[in-house]
Amino acid sequence: MKTTNDIGSPLPRKRERRHFVVFERDPAAAKARLELPVCMHEQEIMEVVHANDVVLISGATGTGKTTQVPQFLLEDGFGDPRAPVHKGIVAVTQPRRVAAVTCANRVAFELKSQVGDIVGYQIRHAAKLGAEVRAKFVTDGILLREAENDILLKRYSAVVVDEVHERSLNTDLLLSFLSRTVTLRRENPGTLGPLKVIVMSATLDVEGVFRGDEALFPNPPVVKVPSRQYSVTMHFAKRTSEDYVEEAYKKVDKIHRRLPRGGILVFLTGRQEVADLCSRLDKHFANRKVKIQGDTGSEIGIKVLPFYALLSDRRQRGVFDDCGQDVRKVVVATNIAETSVTVPGISYVVDSGRAKEKVYKGEGAHALSAYEIRWVSKASADQRAGRAGRTGPGHCYRLYSSAVFDRQFDAFREPEVLRTPTDSVVLRLRAMGIKNVSKFPFPTRPCEKDLAASEKLLADLGALHEPGRIPSLDIGSGFSKGIEPNGTDLLGVTKLGKSLAKLPISPRFGKMLLSALSSKLPLNEGERQATARYTCRIAGVLTVGTVFDRTSESWREKHLVFQHRRSEILTELSAVCAVEHAGIQGSRRARYSVKSLDTQAMREVCKSYSLHFKSVTEALEIGYQLEKHLWGSERPAAASLLPPSKIVEECILRAVLTGLPDRIARRMTRDEGIAMGVIPRRRRKAFTVLGDGGAVYLEESSSIFLNGGVEFVSFSSLNEIELRRKRRRAEDDDEQRDDYESSSDDERAPGDDEPQPEEGNPATEQGVNGAEAVPTKVILRGASVISPAWLTTDATSMCHFDSPSGGASAPSYDSGTDTVVEESSVRYGHWPLGVAKVPVGLLALCRKGSDTRSSTGSAAQYRALAAAVVTGRVRPGLRVDFEKEGTDRSGRVCVQRVADEMRRRACALSAQGLAKAVVDVDWLTPAVEACVGARFRAAVRKRYEEAVRRMVQEFSDGEGDGARKHEGEHSGGEDDGEEDGEEE
Repeated sequence: MKTTNDIGSPLPRKRERRHFVVFERDPAAAKARLELPVCMHEQEIMEVVHANDVVLISGATGTGKTTQVPQFLLEDGFGDPRAPVHKGIVAVTQPRRVAAVTCANRVAFELKSQVGDIVGYQIRHAAKLGAEVRAKFVTDGILLREAENDILLKRYSAVVVDEVHERSLNTDLLLSFLSRTVTLRRENPGTLGPLKVIVMSATLDVEGVFRGDEALFPNPPVVKVPSRQYSVTMHFAKRTSEDYVEEAYKKVDKIHRRLPRGGILVFLTGRQEVADLCSRLDKHFANRKVKIQGDTGSEIGIKVLPFYALLSDRRQRGVFDDCGQDVRKVVVATNIAETSVTVPGISYVVDSGRAKEKVYKGEGAHALSAYEIRWVSKASADQRAGRAGRTGPGHCYRLYSSAVFDRQFDAFREPEVLRTPTDSVVLRLRAMGIKNVSKFPFPTRPCEKDLAASEKLLADLGALHEPGRIPSLDIGSGFSKGIEPNGTDLLGVTKLGKSLAKLPISPRFGKMLLSALSSKLPLNEGERQATARYTCRIAGVLTVGTVFDRTSESWREKHLVFQHRRSEILTELSAVCAVEHAGIQGSRRARYSVKSLDTQAMREVCKSYSLHFKSVTEALEIGYQLEKHLWGSERPAAASLLPPSKIVEECILRAVLTGLPDRIARRMTRDEGIAMGVIPRRRRKAFTVLGDGGAVYLEESSSIFLNGGVEFVSFSSLNEIELRRKRRRAEDDDEQRDDYESSSDDERAPGDDEPQPEEGNPATEQGVNGAEAVPTKVILRGASVISPAWLTTDATSMCHFDSPSGGASAPSYDSGTDTVVEESSVRYGHWPLGVAKVPVGLLALCRKGSDTRSSTGSAAQYRALAAAVVTGRVRPGLRVDFEKEGTDRSGRVCVQRVADEMRRRACALSAQGLAKAVVDVDWLTPAVEACVGARFRAAVRKRYEEAVRRMVQEFSDGEGDGARKHEGEHSGGEDDGEEDGEEE
């Protein structure tokens, strides 16, 4: 094949010094790789790579490009420190973790080395990278994080971006950054030299990347690698059955009995379907061998293997093993087997044509998320069919009619950026200095409404400054100067927002974590530390979706042991901590890594109590990663967490609330339920959400005990479920969790895999996407009971404050919130909360309609704080006994004097503000000393100087605690921003 630029521009003529490296190879592996189609084009590929900074390689799955192109680069000297140019290592990105690990193992095997020596991998929570590594396979989210911190990608000489045609969000963002990196490296070569970007796709039709008016890489040179694909005969069904699992069972049975030897690959939509079909086939062919019709050979048996994301690594590797001549391999898989990895020995593909996707309906906080079974694209269907033609002529049996394929299948899948929330993306880009995110060079530009909804949420969380909005309360005290939200840069990103952008979790979950760290509840040091560690694990649980496995027959009884009657989130936390405890108890050297724990003991607990081992371990790894961010080397020793006390539970739930200010539901009254037509048996669990009058419900399996005192709950997501068919066992988000990278981590992104609905999501004869309407209901996920009083202190961005009808009362100091408060009539959205004591600073913001904090309070407000100081309510050591020590027995003169000094210095109306006001000059001690009798002045002076010193030290220590670790540069190896979803 002649290397040409098929899109039109001439190839530039450039010559580079070459440095070739010869690797010792296993003879059998070397012979096998030479049979791959891409190896026939090695010279052409490397010539065009050396002549251009950006190259597109187009070739179908199975041509060998994923494993061989990195080897071409290594043999050409890329990654070799002795090379004259291109000394940096080679990065190869994959959208899935399974593919990154599998491909790294394969390339290392072909180079006759151990994984981590020449070739390694890095995925979330796992890496094998030696000091001499020259190429590493990474998930695209990992490299994206590195690009955010180092736009020049100084460590790399080449980046291979694979599976671009899938258009995952992380891949799109990475390509956007690489388009800038290539230009910068070329314009300022220095000692780095140019960066080579090799983009690999199964199709040339990648709009926005290579084609279009605003293409990232317009007119790149193209190398087309024709696949050595054997013919695959397509067989369409005469009619499209709704029960495609039953049809798949029948088809596998017929193939095994009637057709020649060869493996069978079945594509279904989720874990539960895979497990059901595997079980039926195992029972049907148990200990039986079949004589194939027309085959003169011996009888053959059958080996049924499941293949999905949550399957253990060992069982996943078994899919690639040879079963021998006398056994037919049947692999029942989700779309994890569609691309990136090739299952060997497949001659027959049985394609349901469906995939389960997480879809969002509506906008903003009330967007419904649901898992729907939808038709795949025509391109995906062709990818599936191609799996049957790798080793010889094959057959693809499509369990749908040709009419359905022609009329209801889209040509390509919609880019992920158009299907998922963009909260994390917007925050990350804004924190990097990109003020107008809509102008960012996305390959496909997100919808303006989605970007606006993301910015609104970030303003509600206090991450972005939005004029005219009430921000969330300052949660910076007690943690770090770098995360105080009342500081805003010129781009509108608050200090809190910058800190949230550094955390490898969604902004919602990051806000929860930082709020837990800075809680003003009266916690001792151990309780405060435990609260932060618990919240780290909650962030992990919310990121992975759920740890409960609802596929066993007795899962309800097994889960009762973890049940918390006030919170579904604390129920999940209890399960995670129980498994962690088992791992720590059985480990001699427990560290902050699941690998250091007794994983066998953890597996036994998960099996005994119907928990997902993979989900639990991933939640723990995320928690450990967050603890490392917060404390670094000074983090607490790895030890089991004791059950939380009541005050710690309150602190946790209030921290969770700060991340969900717009996700609040109020329980319906009986009259409201009747008026809305809610059927009697559902009224008890019926709620209504803020801004939407429709009815939503707690799950049937919810742990929350609804008594008369429950009025408000927070929730992590709204899910729509169908009611038409008889309920089947819940297919939790374990079905949805393929190793697919996505940054939609608000409810994942990196993540947010919510549980799969308990009701089925059936396909229909009319077509999955266009099925007739079926009854649905909306359920609350991750619900927790909250006190109405918390809304005015922990979710202030949604509150409205008015003067009480009876007139405002005098301001007073509240030690619980450490601020001066006044009574106000409060509304949460349109829900009245009655009269509450509200911080005066918040009232000032509300009444000004501005985000600019008032530098001074009123005279009455300062008198309230001054009275609290001298009476010892701010700090006991500041108390003055005026009847005994004062010159004015009422103390009014002293209170006024201290209040005047505070106001003159524009002191913030809190103990923290007072500490900051005296940090340089202690004016408080002389002000009070002047109001006491002469014989008491020395004692009062000594007492006050000591109390002031301690107060200043307390707040300065609190602000510095953990700041160095948290504000340090984020390690690109710690996050892949991934949301797993069985929806490739």
